[in-house]
Amino acid sequence: MFSMFELYLILVISLLLPICYFITNSLRTLYIQIYILKEILKLNNKHELQKDYILRLARVYIKRKKWLYCMTMLEFYINQTQNSRYIAQYYNCIGLCYQYIKSYEIAKTYYLRAYKKEPSIIDIMKNLANIYQICGDKENANKIKKKYLILNENKLNKL
Repeated sequence: MFSMFELYLILVISLLLPICYFITNSLRTLYIQIYILKEILKLNNKHELQKDYILRLARVYIKRKKWLYCMTMLEFYINQTQNSRYIAQYYNCIGLCYQYIKSYEIAKTYYLRAYKKEPSIIDIMKNLANIYQICGDKENANKIKKKYLILNENKLNKL
């Protein structure tokens, strides 16, 4: 049926395919990050970035594990905007940074600030429930999960 050489080739290819996938995915992510940074560098006034650019840049910093850069940038821009939805997303990203460095109580504070600003954003609810779970507050985690499920169900019914 198959010769030894053909079986060897099939085995090698089947082992290399997942590696190629992960390398390609990493390169794609890196390309997107570089593209975002280049788009931001093209702007004349770096202090007045669009809110979407700020969130994109925050995600790049988070993926690159530059927690301090992300937190200081977002703290600066929180005071620059009046839009509660963006402020909530900034707080959420700051909470995520603190969660990654294992400062769970501070992360919970920022998630709560984000939740108070915009209680209907699903990512904020997920992160708040998760941090409650990590801190051992299962009661509040379950309350947030129930609210999340109701909100998610309502969104599905609207479709």
